[in-house]
Amino acid sequence: MPASSTGLDTCTVAGLDTGEGIDSHDMAGIFKAFERGKATNGGPYREGTGLGLHICGRLAELIGARIDIESGRGVGSVFTVWLPRDDRGVRAD
Repeated sequence: MPASSTGLDTCTVAGLDTGEGIDSHDMAGIFKAFERGKATNGGPYREGTGLGLHICGRLAELIGARIDIESGRGVGSVFTVWLPRDDRGVRAD
């Protein structure tokens, strides 16, 4: 269940990646295992295994969090993580 639908407060963390960015047609599969976008240097695929964002997405799902990505080719990417915050076990004293 995504953080936004749990009814609990969330803590939001955003990070900027100043790399080459992600094409819009590559965004649909960005969290799939072994998914890599097309390389911009003439090669068939980008470097890496295609597991990093898949693992991040699965971990987020397991703790009830959500990851959003805003990106475009040539402008980098902003990754925003919405973490559920549950203060029920926190004492005020």
